[in-house]
Amino acid sequence: MSGPALAERLKASHPHIKRLFASGFGDDQAFRQGVLAGDVPFIAKPYAVAELRREVRRLLDAKIGAGG
Repeated sequence: MSGPALAERLKASHPHIKRLFASGFGDDQAFRQGVLAGDVPFIAKPYAVAELRREVRRLLDAKIGAGG
């Protein structure tokens, strides 16, 4: 199962779940290839631990479910 498929399955059973996609593809390339669809938080690999921590903190602090 792909990451986007898993995210959709989790969203169906947990509508307020927050998600962050990570990919080795560049941001635009991942969207063009259909790896990601819609307004989903995304971090490109390789990323620094500090960058990952910042993105996770931003998602946890958001008032509504990110991505969905």
